[in-house]
Amino acid sequence: MKKMHRTLLLLLALVMALTFTACQPQEPDEPEVPTLPDALVTLRENVTLLAGNAASSLSRNSFSTSYMNLLNSGEGREYKEYANIKATLDQLVLEYGAYQIYMLTDLDDDLTALEVTAASNTAGSAPVGEWLELHKVDYAISQAQLGTPAGDMFARQWDDGILTWTAYAPIYDLSGSIIAVLAVEFPSDVIAEYPTWNRMSDQWNGVTEPPAPAEETDAE
Repeated sequence: MKKMHRTLLLLLALVMALTFTACQPQEPDEPEVPTLPDALVTLRENVTLLAGNAASSLSRNSFSTSYMNLLNSGEGREYKEYANIKATLDQLVLEYGAYQIYMLTDLDDDLTALEVTAASNTAGSAPVGEWLELHKVDYAISQAQLGTPAGDMFARQWDDGILTWTAYAPIYDLSGSIIAVLAVEFPSDVIAEYPTWNRMSDQWNGVTEPPAPAEETDAE
């Protein structure tokens, strides 16, 4: 009888332990971060390289000097050399097959946004870089401000239906100081195959920057 009583007590204790475990709140699984498809990785890398090359062609030369004179004049598009600055950007659009190329500058020391201070014609019909339109400083722009060309982690779709990937690169003056960020909007049909990476799509996954690099562990 005593043996049966001990067995019942053990079974009761086991049931209570299992019930307590089942009632404990479960730690939610961390959402899996989407991985940029290989085709878009290649596109992003190519547009970033293009932006870097375009920015280099505008740095430390007469163009960068003219651009600084434009900013210092305070005359904006009325500045006498603005037409030449715009014509240079128009030519780069033709050379690189871009949708639009424009320059971003912090005119009021607002670290959260930059203004469009010079822009090419748009290859399509929809205007992209309106004069002094604000652009929020996100991952790619912040990298360019620090001196490293970088591409967005998402595509855009414009009013005329064109899908583009954007990359940014720093422009330097003659002394080596960064005076602007060059933005290159590059069109690509491949983007249409990945609507979750289109920021204007209802299916956009919300990714705005690359995943953080995995932490290295010391070898044992």
